[in-house]
Amino acid sequence: MSKGYAYLDYTDLEVLHVVSSEETAKKYTGDDGKYEKVDFANENGYPVVDGEQLVIYSNGTEKEKRPVPQYLLDLVKRLR
Repeated sequence: MSKGYAYLDYTDLEVLHVVSSEETAKKYTGDDGKYEKVDFANENGYPVVDGEQLVIYSNGTEKEKRPVPQYLLDLVKRLR
C-alpha cells in the first residue's frame, strides 16, 4: 500500500490521479480544491490494481475498459 492524495484533475476528462504530495494535489484540483488522503497501491500518478495502472475518469469508466473496483468508484464519486 502507498499513501497519497487522490484528486480529479481539472481537464475536460477529469482523470483520477494519486500523488505523494499534498501540495501537488492542491495545485492540480482547480478552484474547488477537492482531494482526499488515501492508502492504496499507486504508481506514476494512477491507482494500481492487480499490478496494472488504471486511468479512471470521473464518470467511473476506465480508459482500457478494465473493471474498476468499488472503492475507487466510491472515491471518484466523493471527489466529483
